[in-house]
Amino acid sequence: MKGGFVLVRVDRPPRVGTYGNRVGGFHVSCPECGQPVAREWGSAVEALKHAAPWSLSCPGCGVSLGPNQVATQPPAALARFAVELRDVGSPDLLSPGSFVGLLGQDFRVIGVRG
Repeated sequence: MKGGFVLVRVDRPPRVGTYGNRVGGFHVSCPECGQPVAREWGSAVEALKHAAPWSLSCPGCGVSLGPNQVATQPPAALARFAVELRDVGSPDLLSPGSFVGLLGQDFRVIGVRG
């Protein structure tokens, strides 16, 4: 892989986790109307962590949003595990195409600082 990396590890928390920027937080909004949904998303994430079914509707337009259908800035995602690469040498390494077929399921690449 172009640029390489220093460390790779698999993170498997006991419950679903939020992966994203750990410096400064992130903004969560509806991808349809742009309405902020951070409060609703936070409540849905907490419920999911306690085995409740996922439920999130945008208060602005009423659209039902899945766990990774909200717009986050900077990018973030909910997941049951993550493959973490540390000290990535090239931004090209963060392209999902770099991992096609490697993990055997859909995934997202989330760049993180800190």
